[in-house]
Amino acid sequence: MVRKSRISESLPAAVAHTLSQLGRNIRTARLRRKLRMEDLAERIGISRFVPADIENGKPTTAIVGYVWVLWVLGLLDQMKAVADPDRDQEGKILERAQSQGGPGQRTLDVVWLSKPPEWVASSGRFGMPCPITGDGA
Repeated sequence: MVRKSRISESLPAAVAHTLSQLGRNIRTARLRRKLRMEDLAERIGISRFVPADIENGKPTTAIVGYVWVLWVLGLLDQMKAVADPDRDQEGKILERAQSQGGPGQRTLDVVWLSKPPEWVASSGRFGMPCPITGDGA
């Protein structure tokens, strides 16, 4: 019996939208290069179903599939900006707040910027627990 991944059962709307948009972008790039899905799969050495799952934004598709496809399409350099610490403004603010706090001082709740994090605001799932503290379910 195949066990279904719980990660795909409760996707925040922002995550589902991002996967869908990434899939559409990859499809557009493939079509502009006049590559059939089978050609793309053959270059990577995978089943033709994997690129189809990627283009459909299927959440259980391994990230390595996305990275391979981006590499074949010549778009891998764009991945360097993903989670770039130099572009992580919220992380920098939290790091600064923690470094200014004294020993034993709890600084976790110092800053959530002026609005809720994007994953809360765009998902509409305000009943979700905080990913850091686990509070608020």
